[in-house]
Amino acid sequence: MENLLIRGIAKSICDASSLTEKHEIFRSNRGVLANCRILLFGQEIANFPEDWCNQKFGKYSLYGLADYSKTFILDKNVLDMPINPVVVSRCVNFDLNISSYLRKYYYGNNSFEEEGFKELLIYLKEKGFQTTIQAYLFERGYNNVDRLDEKVTMEIILSDIMFEKSTIEDLKHEKVKKPFLNRKDEMFAKERFFQLLNINRIESFNKPAKYLLIYCLLLKAFLLKCNGEISQSNKVNQLILFALDNLSCYMEREIVMCALYLINDSNALPFFRKMQPKVNNIIKEIKNMTWDILHIRLMEDEMAIRNEGGDFTFLHYFVSRDDRFMNALKANPVKSFIMINGRGFIICDKNVTDICQDKLLLAKIKNEGQQRYDKCQNLNYKIISEKLEQELRRFVG
Repeated sequence: MENLLIRGIAKSICDASSLTEKHEIFRSNRGVLANCRILLFGQEIANFPEDWCNQKFGKYSLYGLADYSKTFILDKNVLDMPINPVVVSRCVNFDLNISSYLRKYYYGNNSFEEEGFKELLIYLKEKGFQTTIQAYLFERGYNNVDRLDEKVTMEIILSDIMFEKSTIEDLKHEKVKKPFLNRKDEMFAKERFFQLLNINRIESFNKPAKYLLIYCLLLKAFLLKCNGEISQSNKVNQLILFALDNLSCYMEREIVMCALYLINDSNALPFFRKMQPKVNNIIKEIKNMTWDILHIRLMEDEMAIRNEGGDFTFLHYFVSRDDRFMNALKANPVKSFIMINGRGFIICDKNVTDICQDKLLLAKIKNEGQQRYDKCQNLNYKIISEKLEQELRRFVG
């Protein structure tokens, strides 16, 4: 009930017409929101520096959940006027490709020519970014845990440590300078590698259910999209019913994103452009898209955990060599991110009432949360995904 109350207050803050009004609503609910931090995106002013916006370096892009240079933070530290700048720290998640290029940078032939990559590394170091290869570890371990190349994987983990130890002067040097790695660094890398081998049994990495849920939603959305016998609105309703009854889950961001694909929303089309019947190896494409969406989820989870308590605000970014991650964000932009007690909730441009007008379905979403939770404990999402794959293969031939 508390979470529903907080979401309702946060929505009223988002819907307020001015920043002054948003601030006043937050102040008047300070008791309920005492442990809450709210990021308001797309504001006319921000309460931290402008250079925290998204950046591009050649082929490499650095993205936040939104444009942080237009973000206003509400928490217990900004209750009074005038509002002083908040204290913010930044962390960046490297995707699979970036982690691989970082290995090439440190373990290559002492000369790395990839356009923009060195400039990216220097920028991250100059601006004081913390870095993490958590996204790499989870995706690589989940997909390839039985055929990991120990030498390559260890070099990727050690490359992340070397980047952390590198100075700006090291990175600006014409030739690649590798910092000294001591025994403690090597032992830490070994620990990370063994975590990777046991990734599906370690609770802190245990995200397979979220991956499979999103994957199932995308598969079902594709099958509905290809069915020319039912209307767009009926396709959306069937997708929601599938999520509630077959998956026993309600993931609003992902459901709305898939619904926007079903109704040919222009903002969603760039991300879904390869989810078409004539695309070669469509299942592989859908799996790649699943990872893009999941990385957004994981970034939000990490932000919420790191922002629990304390006066610092931690902002997370994602760096990638392609535009899929940003296209996933643009499909339904985030208006606000609410963090409380280590959990995060988002409010997007469009919510479920924008894509569904069926009152019975909306009531089902609202009233059957506990039943879904109880049922999902006994579901095998791997089997559900395999059945959807079989149906898809029969359709595409």
